[in-house]
Amino acid sequence: MRYSTLDYLQIVAPYIPPQLMSARSVTAVSDIAAELPPSSNFGFECRLGNPAPEADFLVGVVHSDGSRGAWAGENPRCVLPEAAGSNGTWKKVRAFLADWHLGRDGLGPVHDTWLEFDIALEDPALPDPSFFFGFDDTVEQNHPELTEAMVERLRERPLGNGTRERLRDCFAALPPHGVIFQVGVMLSRPIDEIRLCTRRLRPEEILDYLENVGWPGERDELRRSLDSLAPVVDWVSLDFAVGETVLPQIGLECNVWDGGRTKLHALLDFLSAASVCLPEKKEALLRWLGYCTERTDQARWPAYLLKASEALGQDVVSTVARTLNHIKVSHQSGHPMTAKAYLGVRHVWARAGAGALS
Repeated sequence: MRYSTLDYLQIVAPYIPPQLMSARSVTAVSDIAAELPPSSNFGFECRLGNPAPEADFLVGVVHSDGSRGAWAGENPRCVLPEAAGSNGTWKKVRAFLADWHLGRDGLGPVHDTWLEFDIALEDPALPDPSFFFGFDDTVEQNHPELTEAMVERLRERPLGNGTRERLRDCFAALPPHGVIFQVGVMLSRPIDEIRLCTRRLRPEEILDYLENVGWPGERDELRRSLDSLAPVVDWVSLDFAVGETVLPQIGLECNVWDGGRTKLHALLDFLSAASVCLPEKKEALLRWLGYCTERTDQARWPAYLLKASEALGQDVVSTVARTLNHIKVSHQSGHPMTAKAYLGVRHVWARAGAGALS
């Protein structure tokens, strides 16, 4: 038997609303998941203002669920992409993940990594991924030198002088408590840019920070967007891209921590009123949220999880959470905003009778 990310995807597939992902889109993502070593932490990127029910696919590789070892090739039962043997992009990604898992090449501070797949329904081939590496955002520590070295490693060429200066400026301009917690190298796209995601910046600090790094957008227009989002989110993270310059489009990652969903409803109502979230996608997103357990969906549960659950005893239930990681509002001065929802899937060992599992 071979293990793959499809083992987990098949659990949640029946719960994916067709308004967010058509059957054809789910099949395309499933075909990719079947080619990948098992990861129990993944998600879908859904465009809320676009009526097409299509989504891109993101897969996390972390230490906690064993996926880091699986992607490093430790388990002979884990699927490794055939493209990894000859394709240049896949070889770079696999080598990076192996060195990270084995603690080589100074990669110890890396906390998590993500592969992002742009889904093309007309092309059945396994696509090259873009690659993101992250640091622990609970610690007020940045890694500018390591980031620079890792980007050059993944690109297999030195940064241009202009890009190097912009990247260093982005670290230097952070306020004392600000962190760049995620860095993306867009290996799958014909663009030469670096994606940076920040945390711990308050709205006014976001405005000052972007001005200090040379963002070409209009400050007052962005202030109005941040002010309008403030009542309906718990916090906003900033992501943006740099090359020789700072690119004009930025992302405002809107996060809500709301067990009763009151604030999430308010955020979706705001986006609907702004004509960037279709009503059918709003309702579908709310239907997505919930849990699957080995008891409610046993027929689709991987045998190895059932065996592990049996060993852990009746008080522990193998559970897959269907979550919303965040909603990203894209902002570019002089352009209408757009919105994407980042749906999450995560396996946890839950206590029987706890909360939503009772």
